[in-house]
Amino acid sequence: MKLTFCVRGQVQPWARTRLAFDGLGRVRPVNTTALRDYEHQVASATALAAKAQGWRCEKGQPVTLEVAAYFPMAASLSQRKCALLLGMPHTQRPDGDNVVKAILDGVQKAGVIHDDAQVADLNVSKRWCRQGEERVEVEITT
Repeated sequence: MKLTFCVRGQVQPWARTRLAFDGLGRVRPVNTTALRDYEHQVASATALAAKAQGWRCEKGQPVTLEVAAYFPMAASLSQRKCALLLGMPHTQRPDGDNVVKAILDGVQKAGVIHDDAQVADLNVSKRWCRQGEERVEVEITT
């Protein structure tokens, strides 16, 4: 069984949870707002795709995850350089593993998989794209 979906917009990599003091002197764990919003966006896209495609996954069942992240080229690049870079591997930050962590957190929130440990095979690719075409394409296979 296969589940495919696309999350449009700028890719937000996973970031370590920070500790911050609240107004009462207590320490609280804090994630960035951009990361929380992105995880909710991934969860929504995952849940909608799972419902539309009739996805079912048993607890503990191994899955294969394929993630293709597309990052925009700088607007200051010439058209010639853009044409050369289009579709080429993206070798800058964020790291591929941090992109996958954010995606997996969103997929787990949607309830599509129960644990990160279910991912037996993982394939991550990062590519350049034009401005406005940034996205993440995800395929989960049982």
